Amino acid sequence: MKFAGLVFAIVVMAHGAEAGFIDGERLNKYCQGALQLDRNPSDHSPDAMGYLISAANCESYVVGVIDAAISSKDPKQRLCLPANATQGTVTELIAKFLDEHPESRQFTADSIVIGRLQVAYPCK
Repeated sequence: MKFAGLVFAIVVMAHGAEAGFIDGERLNKYCQGALQLDRNPSDHSPDAMGYLISAANCESYVVGVIDAAISSKDPKQRLCLPANATQGTVTELIAKFLDEHPESRQFTADSIVIGRLQVAYPCK
């Protein structure tokens, strides 16, 4: 696990850590909603609507970054997602990573998404 964290840090640093529109802390707050829904899928409390909105923000951001990276000509943003990757699976991957690696939240959200996906799904 430490090796994956080191590889992630190297990949993110290659993308740069300059100020971005959304940082890892904010993306983590959005993605916490996705994790709450996964943990309590039958929750119908008033909080559940907030989780749903946060989860939608998380998924929309992650998918937007993936779409931008796929259309980019920048080789540092190259992604090789498997054919069976879904919006849900990549969002869950990012949400869990942010939850388990608080030290990564200092980076820009786009570099976290791209870096984590490059580590999880390396191009061959």
